[in-house]
Amino acid sequence: MIRKITVIECECEKCGYKWIPKDGKTPPKICGKCKSYAWNKA
Repeated sequence: MIRKITVIECECEKCGYKWIPKDGKTPPKICGKCKSYAWNKA
């Protein structure tokens, strides 16, 4: 059986780090690398 899954990929606007959140759906509150709370703000 083949199943298609969809996950989100996040990219920090400050440090450029890219990652997939643990649950694959909910955007995190902080960057996984630089720990910035404003990781998704320009």
